[in-house]
Order: sequence, then C-alpha cells, then structure tokens
Amino acid sequence: MMLRTSVALSARGYGVLRYAPTNLLINAIRTRRGMKCGVPAMLLAGVYFYAAATCTTIINDDGPGWLHLLALLFAWNALKFIWVGPVSLVLLVHHRCGRPHPHVGVCEVATVAPIVSDGARTAAPQEHGCRRRRVAASRPWRYGKMGDVTV
Repeated sequence: MMLRTSVALSARGYGVLRYAPTNLLINAIRTRRGMKCGVPAMLLAGVYFYAAATCTTIINDDGPGWLHLLALLFAWNALKFIWVGPVSLVLLVHHRCGRPHPHVGVCEVATVAPIVSDGARTAAPQEHGCRRRRVAASRPWRYGKMGDVTV
C-alpha cells in the first residue's frame, strides 16, 4: 500500500517537475546541439551554492523556517549542474569519435549479412552515418546491384 502510494506520487511529481526551469535547461544541454554548453553551465552551480549559503545564513540569523526548503532546492540544483558538465563532455566525445549520427545517408562500411543460398554475402546499407561515410553512394563500382557486396 505504501509503496504503491509512493510510486504514484513520484510519477505525478515527475510530470510536474519535468517542466521546471533547471530541468528544461539540463534537457537542452543533453541534446547534440547543446552539449558544448555543459561545462559553462557548471558555473551555474556556483550561483546556486551561493544562494544556498545565503539562505542558510539568513536561517542562522533567526530567519523563517521555510528557507530550509529553498536552501535544499538550491543545493540540489547546484549538484545537478555540477553533474551535467562531465556527462555532457562524455557524450560530446562519444558523438565526435565517429559513433553513428542520426543523419540519413548510406554508410560506407556496410553490415555483412549471413551467406545467402548462392554463396555470396550481401550487405545492407545502414541508415545512419556521418559526412565521411556518405561517399558510399558515389562509389558504385564497389557495390553490385541494389547495394549488394559480393566477396
């Protein structure tokens, strides 16, 4: 009973918090176009830590108790922005090192399919690839009919 309630509340909370400004910014950084902004976004963590420290200073000087919640929120957002920097660097290196890109094109290095009945191996062109792999369509002498490669 309690687990079911907890799961239901967390699902509703995710639906609401998905549109929080920091979560929208982190989702924008995780896109391929925004990955280069991951390290500069780590500077926002300093601003959030400063805001959390200011809140705790006000709390220590007999401030209102609801600032505890605000200080916790600022510290949590700071930790999120500290984490997004290294993650975006890893993803950026992953994409820049020749991993498949979502571009549409014919891949030069085709995947070899199993041997068919006539003894020839066939290769199906892949639907991804970066700029250097799109030259496959301009080299018809390497491929047989319909993109098949015979070995």
